[in-house]
Amino acid sequence: MANPEKGEVDVKAGDKTYRFRLSMNTLCEMEDHFGKSFNEIMADLGEKPSMKGLRTIVMFGLRDNEPAPDEKEAGRVIDAVGVTAINEALKTAIKTAFPDAQEGEAENPQTASPKNGTGKAS
Repeated sequence: MANPEKGEVDVKAGDKTYRFRLSMNTLCEMEDHFGKSFNEIMADLGEKPSMKGLRTIVMFGLRDNEPAPDEKEAGRVIDAVGVTAINEALKTAIKTAFPDAQEGEAENPQTASPKNGTGKAS
């Protein structure tokens, strides 16, 4: 079962359950792959939906599964659960990855207010 405290979301594809997670390493790998910030990646996906982009994001989000899926396997997962369910899993994963974000900031996590203890003097 997925652990929301870790930003995990279960995605059921047929008789197999995949764990979808946007960990810090996953987000950094996505940024390296796309050559953009996570916010820019999500903005692009919202403004100019791309099935190839969505499939790649899903591949990265499923990396914690064993074995880690490649893009073609990520495409099969999307086919099995449907684009709507994958989009909902992605939205949930973003919200759980950035739980301190205020409403509307989940799409733009870098604007979330810093917590106490994040400065040099703390």
